[in-house]
Amino acid sequence: MRSFVRLASALVALGLFASLGPPVTYVASTSGTLSGDILIAWPGSGVQQALGPLNGQVGQFYIWVSAAPGTEDVTVRASLVDAATNETVRQTAIEAVPAVAPTRRPLRFPEYVVQEGQQLSLLLHSLPSAPAYVAYALVDPQPGLASPSMNTVPDQGSGPLAFSRMRTSRGLPAAIAGEPSGRVRLALAAVFGAFALLLSPRVATPLKAAGSAGRRTILQTTARVRRFGGSRAGESTSARGPLGVPWYPWLIAAAPIIHFLASNQLVFAATEAVGPLLVTLILVTASVVGLRLFLKDWHRPAAVTAALTAVTFGYGHVETAFDPPIDERVLFPVAVVALAAAVSAALRAARSPGRGTQFLNVAAAVLLIMPLISLAIGWAEPSERASSASEAQYDDLWAHVFPSGLPTPTDQRPDIYYLVFDEYPRHDVFEGFDNAEFRRALESRGFYIASRATSNFKTTTLSLASTLNLAYIQDVVRKDSNLMGDAFDRGRHHAIGALLKHLGYAYIHLDSGIKPTDISPLADTVATFTPQGIRATGEDMGGGIQTELSQCFPGILFASWCEQPP
Repeated sequence: MRSFVRLASALVALGLFASLGPPVTYVASTSGTLSGDILIAWPGSGVQQALGPLNGQVGQFYIWVSAAPGTEDVTVRASLVDAATNETVRQTAIEAVPAVAPTRRPLRFPEYVVQEGQQLSLLLHSLPSAPAYVAYALVDPQPGLASPSMNTVPDQGSGPLAFSRMRTSRGLPAAIAGEPSGRVRLALAAVFGAFALLLSPRVATPLKAAGSAGRRTILQTTARVRRFGGSRAGESTSARGPLGVPWYPWLIAAAPIIHFLASNQLVFAATEAVGPLLVTLILVTASVVGLRLFLKDWHRPAAVTAALTAVTFGYGHVETAFDPPIDERVLFPVAVVALAAAVSAALRAARSPGRGTQFLNVAAAVLLIMPLISLAIGWAEPSERASSASEAQYDDLWAHVFPSGLPTPTDQRPDIYYLVFDEYPRHDVFEGFDNAEFRRALESRGFYIASRATSNFKTTTLSLASTLNLAYIQDVVRKDSNLMGDAFDRGRHHAIGALLKHLGYAYIHLDSGIKPTDISPLADTVATFTPQGIRATGEDMGGGIQTELSQCFPGILFASWCEQPP
């Protein structure tokens, strides 16, 4: 059995090392971090971006590009241009695929050796007959890298184009500098190779002899200590009872997921954590049980699995804890060494678990209890607020808006549509795009557009809570409450909705697709957008609501009410 395991480990290590042989393409340098801003290039427009200092051989780049959603692919021609002479040294072309946001696409030029001191620019343009505009992603401003030019006119956007210069090589240097998968394969190859080496008789026998000598020394020392100090009645070197069972790996694995959910209760529903939690716990179980077959006890597999889990979940946090983030080519080898040291220490310590298992169980339980308390508090607050929801809670706000008292309901109730275009810029600050036609279309339908509007607060939740309650957020939330939690609730139980219902309006709420604005408890009807069309649910299924929705969305089937499209 031992020979079989050694042979299998050696074969796996050799296979993993062999997989590192083919050429690997990896990022040599990037223009920065995506900022979320885009540059719109209309058909026939050319965008030029200085590539900064380059040396050696170049041939492949990644850019972030897409065509207008709902249109056809757009052919984008790309050129490497000598900035001094405007001479084109290499050319290629790609298809920009329609998408809501730019996606990463490769530019593969014939290989070119950059001359000493030569400055290159990347020129991107589409034909005047292109069916749609092209959107390019921008990155945060970078030192020494200017913003792009549009038809030779410098852009006033937030930063340069998002692009990455790629390099292709093979072997161990490529695996270390390349994509994370290559580094993972390299680390696994080293682990399996070391495991096969340790199982070799020529290595295992001397190590076993040295280990036996060490154990004899430890036992002799322990015996001397016991003779000197005696032993207490009932004292045991191994932990017993429930705390002696190593169940801490499951708690350590669950804690980051529960913590993430507790920190983002307003955005994610609890059910969204069930899948990741189950997968993680199953993987931990498989790891502990699998290692148990080789290590012949439960404490060492538990300790090794806990170390693996801690390094896995902590990797991203360590990477982003620094500004700028640590280069993965530095962080990954450090993580591998730290993991190896943690596994080695766990194997040594778990041979005589003693009070170590008890401590880890208690520590892991405390680690999990803290986010569970946060979750419980977060769930209790909305329930407490919802239980007391009534028109009385809006009296102070209505008194502020209507000092002389609420208006008397009449038959003159014009339809009210409130449309919020989240993160859609104002027309006079829109860069590279004229939305005048869109504004005219809205105004022709009777909509009022606040042409000089600004947001009261930097987040949607706070802004909506303020606007829909006709007051600043400090006048909306309770003084002793959680700011975001109370604002989230006030955005759903808002004064405007309660007031309009008091005046006889029917409230139709459109599901936004995200938790803070997906529903409103005040609404008579909630219309949800699905792949099959719009589905509407609510207490009032009368023809009046159906007619209003049909006018808003002509040709849409409301399956909740009728069998034929209106």
